[in-house]
Amino acid sequence: MMGLLASTRRMVEGYFTEQRTSTETELDGRSLRDEDASRELSKDQMFDILRNSRRRAVLTCLRTHGPELSVKELSTYVAAEEYGIPAEELSSEQYKRVYTGLYQCHLGRMAELGVLDFDSEQNTVQLHGVASQLDPYLPHERSLKAVRFEFGIAILVASVVALGTTEISPIGTLSPILLASVTVAALFGLALFQLFDPNERSR
Repeated sequence: MMGLLASTRRMVEGYFTEQRTSTETELDGRSLRDEDASRELSKDQMFDILRNSRRRAVLTCLRTHGPELSVKELSTYVAAEEYGIPAEELSSEQYKRVYTGLYQCHLGRMAELGVLDFDSEQNTVQLHGVASQLDPYLPHERSLKAVRFEFGIAILVASVVALGTTEISPIGTLSPILLASVTVAALFGLALFQLFDPNERSR
């Protein structure tokens, strides 16, 4: 009888010890995560992450589609951006090339630098709060649209000026003063676009 009571007591004590240890571990994990979110990335760490285009693409995709994605989803987004085509048009070779590079190299290194969690068993990636320090150095979708708009305006103006130097097209019959006025107006409009673009002011 005494032996049974002693055995029961040890089981109960073992249970509560295990629960207490588990709770302490969870608290330690939360504490470490809080500390990680508030820590500063060094210049070397930032350079290590930003110097590679795929690592920059990983951060951008997790910001846009995440913050948690499977490695398969992330690889698809990164590959589509890298090759400049829709995800559904990716070939298996293009996808595998990016997937292998991310899985074997970049995700592990970025996890070491503390900007994301990479679970190689579950094949998931989760962005850390500390990664927000890199946002000013990453391309944004809206800024890219602005660049495309500016590039289009530049091509249009250059085409008008080029045609104005010939007498083949109707534009070639316009006076140089009128062509200069069109060019100045286009540049002035572009400057106003940059000045009053709310997306650029908010960054």
